[in-house]
Amino acid sequence: MVAYNNVIKKVKARFKYLILNRPFVRKLVEYEANMLSLKIFFQEVKCLNDAVSEEFKIISLNNNTQKGQIPIVQHLSMLNYANKYKDKECVIIGNGPSVSISDLNQLSLKKITTFACNKFYLSYCDHQLRPDFTIACDQQVISDFGFDIAEKSQPSTVCFACDQGSKFNYSGFIRVLRRETFGSEILFCKTPLFGVPSMGSVVIFGIQLAYYMGFSTIYLYGVDHDFKVEIDPDAKDPWRSAVNEGNHFIKNYRQGARWAPPATDLIENGFLLCQKEFEADSRKLYNVSRRTKLPYVKRLDFDELFGGKKDLS
Repeated sequence: MVAYNNVIKKVKARFKYLILNRPFVRKLVEYEANMLSLKIFFQEVKCLNDAVSEEFKIISLNNNTQKGQIPIVQHLSMLNYANKYKDKECVIIGNGPSVSISDLNQLSLKKITTFACNKFYLSYCDHQLRPDFTIACDQQVISDFGFDIAEKSQPSTVCFACDQGSKFNYSGFIRVLRRETFGSEILFCKTPLFGVPSMGSVVIFGIQLAYYMGFSTIYLYGVDHDFKVEIDPDAKDPWRSAVNEGNHFIKNYRQGARWAPPATDLIENGFLLCQKEFEADSRKLYNVSRRTKLPYVKRLDFDELFGGKKDLS
């Protein structure tokens, strides 16, 4: 037992250094330094995790469970996807009004990996497409609809980006840490192990996950970037001040829930950063939406996607 306790202390100290040493974390995220040794370390922690009882599946770095708990098992599951789809293509489907049911049925016939966002499962009854992954990162969406998304998106693999200390707990999803975006600071994360910033868009969250998974070409579909926002002047919470529908191809999408107005500038800067990162790494990012006001990302025609691609830029 003494030897076991010493192992626990050693792992805690090492993991605490990796998580709390901000310069190291920033360098790791930006340049993917020491990824091999980091992966080996996480595998060591997983072995320890598997060997101990259920209560050790979350290792606490201190006694404050709100700040100190790191969901190691859920982070580790992302290691299974590192470069799993190297040099493959994928489609990330937004829920904009331009989405066509016939297009979704067409995608269901193609051998291409698909990502869907948030409450896409509400449209399952209208088409044959069942996405390989369903993603969510908006904390309000996860709070209001997380359990429904995790349960009803099946057989899709569900991945949520949750805030540190989030109490949302459900066994049917992969969890990564959501990183805050402060002011003008935006950062493209090539690995989700220390958190992923959304930059105001679940699609941008998906782009970073797809990058980590190794996809060399990503097509964005249904990313209209044309928001209709109606603000309640009496709203007490600015993060829940928008009240209207009409920004999705699914009727009654929000089911009466209030939502946060989009940070358009942040979103556009986020897509610009994604475009630059993909170009720097000789990867391709295209927008194949039927209608879109999204700048920076080169457009291709959806109907020619799997044939001769027509450049719409």
